[in-house]
Amino acid sequence: MASSLVPQDVENHTIDLTLSKPVSREEYLIGKIGFVYIFILALLAIITVFIASGMVSSEIFIQEGIYWDRVAAATLLATLHLGTLAMTAVFASTIFLDAKKTTLAAVIVMFVMFFIGDFSPVMSPDIGNTLQYFSTWFYYDTTKVFGAGNYANLARDVLVLGAINIALIVASLYLFRKRDIPV
Repeated sequence: MASSLVPQDVENHTIDLTLSKPVSREEYLIGKIGFVYIFILALLAIITVFIASGMVSSEIFIQEGIYWDRVAAATLLATLHLGTLAMTAVFASTIFLDAKKTTLAAVIVMFVMFFIGDFSPVMSPDIGNTLQYFSTWFYYDTTKVFGAGNYANLARDVLVLGAINIALIVASLYLFRKRDIPV
């Protein structure tokens, strides 16, 4: 969805009409980004409601304890990680201004990040130990937080994923401002 927000307007030639109004490119793109984050938050809110409903109706959770802080931490990590995936697509869309190329680039980046994050432990220690830090999937480990209640790396993970989101947003805004848009 995020990969087609900007290219769709370019391909349909509606962006020139939108930007001819007193709307700056930054306001336009921030509106699109805001929509993506609202969508992510709404989706995760619905999922969290289902998870919470299952937890409060489960005898196992009731006996072992219901830890709402774990649910909140896992939801925060999921929001930030989905944000990095979506902002990667938005950044690619400001480069290509084409929905197909943007989707392809975003999917390739997502699979490379997933591969690095998931398979770095089985790579040689020299490569895997260094390479894992370049994957957003390394910082998205809800099993430690939700399952084990291990918050040791939560602050680091939130900061890194948040910084990646901010960096992608800033880079997208900068590139979109400088970009010639075909009309």
